[in-house]
Amino acid sequence: MDPCEMQKKLSRWATDDPTKRFVDLYSLLCNEIWLRVAAHATLSNKGSETAGIDNMTKSNFLGDYDGHIACLRESLKAKTFEPVPVRRVYIPKPSPFNMCSDLAKLLPHLRVPLSLAWR
Repeated sequence: MDPCEMQKKLSRWATDDPTKRFVDLYSLLCNEIWLRVAAHATLSNKGSETAGIDNMTKSNFLGDYDGHIACLRESLKAKTFEPVPVRRVYIPKPSPFNMCSDLAKLLPHLRVPLSLAWR
């Protein structure tokens, strides 16, 4: 299943029928392919080398890539995943940004299924 195509389909279905209820979107969040696509998008970001609040760097994450994906997938499936609280770090730039764990950084890339779930 191609995540991009599935997200387009979900978006189209939601637009075509605003009353449509999606009942199993959470399973898409637990899908290994979707997690890998989200990891790739996250790790491709400009700031991905910066360690998160858990001190994990991109290099650390890639060192056990399969293990981290499996761990995240299992904790999502078991509904035990709890993101590490975000710590605001002020950096001398035009605006501050939040630092969070690399695992939690994956979840925004899964926003389409989540946004449809709360419609």
